[in-house]
This record gives sequence, structure tokens and C-alpha cells, in this order.
Amino acid sequence: MTPCLKRSLAAALALLLVSLSGCASASSRLQQALSDILQVREALSDEGGVGPVALSDEGEALLRALGLEGDALILSFRMPEGAAGLSLNVYRLEDGAWTLCDGGGLTWDGDAAQAEGTASLRVREDGGLALHLRVDGASASYSAQAGPEDAFTSSTQGFLQDFVPARAGDEIPVAFWVRDAGTAMRSYALDDFADPAAFDGMDFVQFATVAFEAP
Repeated sequence: MTPCLKRSLAAALALLLVSLSGCASASSRLQQALSDILQVREALSDEGGVGPVALSDEGEALLRALGLEGDALILSFRMPEGAAGLSLNVYRLEDGAWTLCDGGGLTWDGDAAQAEGTASLRVREDGGLALHLRVDGASASYSAQAGPEDAFTSSTQGFLQDFVPARAGDEIPVAFWVRDAGTAMRSYALDDFADPAAFDGMDFVQFATVAFEAP
């Protein structure tokens, strides 16, 4: 793991913790502490793309202790050749089609190839999302509003489990949430983002994606 990625990972975790406490002044202290204790088991791939961070035992224990296990996703990425920016997007299924409802990104003046960083998202207590991007020292934070407060009785979610190579212009689904008022629900996968009809009959469907923007 490069020193840059280690700092970026520590910053991503610090932002998750700060979003829980609401105390922005703690971010720099948390980042330094996390940078000292956290490692990842697997290095980022040499090719452009995105994948989940494989935390050390200490990192996984920290997430469990903070109640973030299962509600937070930390991704590492490397920009592919020709990419000029990166976006972390949130879509909801409305009338059978995806509607971009929240998110944001970072752009570069020139070729961003080989720039690396982290993206993180956390499910807030109100059901909304806290989103963070950090790339080579630049960072941005966004939020996604909570879904409808209907009485859902069934739900499922999924997160990216493996590294996915990407080219400039690719958009990779990294997480989804499905909720319904019924008593039965089929299984879903990230690949279902390509087929909105797979979610026919579901009351609430939301996806998060990482998009490598072409010039």
C-alpha cells in the first residue's frame, strides 16, 4: 500500500467517524491515529478500477466496535488511463428507470491516470447516506436523502466484494438497497443495475455507483 493510499484510507475512516459524532474538528486527529494503526491486507490493483478495502484485523474490529459493520463501505480505486474525473452517484428507481438523485465528484485539468484514492459511504440512522471521496489530497463530502418512511417488512442490500477493472467512461455499481412492504423478496445482485425491470414490484430501490468520467 502506498503512503498516499494509506493516508487516504485513514482520512476515509476518519470522515466516517466524524459523520457519526458531528464534530468536524476531530477529523485531523482521527486521521493521524488511524494512519498509525490501520493497514490493508491486499494492495490496490495496478490497473484502473475500484474494489473494497480489505482491512486488517484491527480495522475490522474498529468498525465492529463502532457499529459500522454492515452499514459502511470503504473502496479504494485507481483512475484508468484517459479518465478526467470520478463521481460517486446515488440512483433511485422511479417508474421503471434510474433517476440520479444525489452524489458528486472530483475532476482534473489533465489526465488523471494512476491517481488513487478512496470512496466511502455510510448508512445514517435516518436511512440516508453519507458519502465521501478523497483523491491525491483532494476531498469532497456529499449526502443522500433518506427514502420514504413507509412500513417496509422486507429488505436486502449488497456491497461490492471484489476489484472491478474499469476504463474511462465506465460506471461501476458498488452498493444497493431494496425494500418492500411484502413478505417475500428474491435475491438481487449489483449486476441487476443493468436491468431495472429485475426490480419490478419492489417499493424502494437505491444504488450507489462509482463513475470514471471521460473527458
